[in-house]
Amino acid sequence: MASSRFLAIRNPLWLLAASLAVFLALDNGIFRSGMYARFANTETLPAQVFNTVHFENLRPATGKREIFLAGASTMHWAFWCKQYNLAHENTGYAFVMGAIAGTNEEMWYYVLRAVDPDRDRYAAIVIPNAGYIVDSWHDDEAENYDDAEMLAPILSLSEWPGVIANFQNPDLRWKAALLAAFPSHGDAADLQDLILHPSLRAARLRQRWAGGAFWLYDWPGTPGSMQDFRAGPGNGGVAVFPSDLNSFERANSIDEFTRPSPRDAAINTARNAQFQAFWLNKIIARYAGSSTILLFAQIPRWPMPLPARGPIAGAPDLRQLLTHDVNTVFLPEDAFVSLEQPKYFHDTIHLNNVGRAIFTNLLGDQVLRVLETQGQEAQGSHAQRKTT
Repeated sequence: MASSRFLAIRNPLWLLAASLAVFLALDNGIFRSGMYARFANTETLPAQVFNTVHFENLRPATGKREIFLAGASTMHWAFWCKQYNLAHENTGYAFVMGAIAGTNEEMWYYVLRAVDPDRDRYAAIVIPNAGYIVDSWHDDEAENYDDAEMLAPILSLSEWPGVIANFQNPDLRWKAALLAAFPSHGDAADLQDLILHPSLRAARLRQRWAGGAFWLYDWPGTPGSMQDFRAGPGNGGVAVFPSDLNSFERANSIDEFTRPSPRDAAINTARNAQFQAFWLNKIIARYAGSSTILLFAQIPRWPMPLPARGPIAGAPDLRQLLTHDVNTVFLPEDAFVSLEQPKYFHDTIHLNNVGRAIFTNLLGDQVLRVLETQGQEAQGSHAQRKTT
């Protein structure tokens, strides 16, 4: 009997199966559990997603009705939570920053699932839009494998089939399936960087862990403005860059001032409308029947109209594509257009510190007015039911 077991163990197929099982166990135990994500390069987008969720789940409650700010860097750069919370300590509300650079509507859905599993943590969630009228920006988020890599650190195994199925391209579905089965697949480059630069990684981790849930909570914004910016003639391009823009921001500016062909603009618009409406409606459906108010806001879009983002004639309106539930509110389209000036922007899409201070007060005040009105209506409705 013992000799037969020994022969079985020496069988190459048995060894291969056993080795694969051990590898899968270790791979999932280290990389799916979040163990490795705690040590990932804090400057990478997947690590930013993980850290936002991780530290938000560790953050003690403020004791107030909390307002979660979803979105990407355009919201993170735009709203100064500490400034507003300190100036409105007696309102009973507190803003919480949950916006993450490089994210989109799909990722906001999964982030909200991770930080608010019971749909009762926040009094309200602010969901920003680059424009209620869908623009013609060229990135295809529905077929962007980078989105899967960014979500990987916070997804449970049960959520992966849905993420994989969202890709129409079979090659991308296969890559996402491999990432789901072998979570270390997405961290190979990061692991190499950790081995090559351990002291630098340790310094970054100490700084990030020290900040915790209040990382950048007191960040005042970025100086500089777009007042010296000059667009090029003809079909776009850039003639003069502000001196404050780095090479990455200059490259983005060139993209923003490159106008797509009419055919591409129409294709981009239809694709963007489908993607945004699908995921925003999933967020609305998820909070249907909850007490959480969803506030949609068209935040400041640009310092001047951007050729790559300008809506085409007849572009769809998200307000008509989204479900209007009882807890869904759309702030006025023109609420922040006064900030769409070069002097308030650091680059082509991010507010500078001057614009940030103004926007913080404008958005904060509008959100509180909505919540107070909703509360009064709910109290009135409750009182009416008691008297009938």
